[in-house]
Amino acid sequence: MLLNAHQNVFCRPEDQLSIILNNLPKFLKNYNNILDNINAKTAQQKEMFHYNQDDVLSCFKFLVIRALSKRQASDQPPIAAGTKDNAIINQAGLYKKIFPEAKL
Repeated sequence: MLLNAHQNVFCRPEDQLSIILNNLPKFLKNYNNILDNINAKTAQQKEMFHYNQDDVLSCFKFLVIRALSKRQASDQPPIAAGTKDNAIINQAGLYKKIFPEAKL
């Protein structure tokens, strides 16, 4: 709340981004399986595109950026954005890899 009170800082009150991170690989794996099943019944193309771990991280990065950009409109855009999510500490290395410029 203290950070969010600053006019140039936007800090979301509470996020559970680990839920997205934990479920995104399962979602993309299921999607890959659906594509394989459809392909087996139809075109039977040899080279199917499958989502992989790099895609998981790209999607997750996009979703985190979207979450941090969702705020009430104001006259001045913030110079910094943040989130309160206690689960980030368990994945600090991953966040540092995805967002090397971030301060955790």
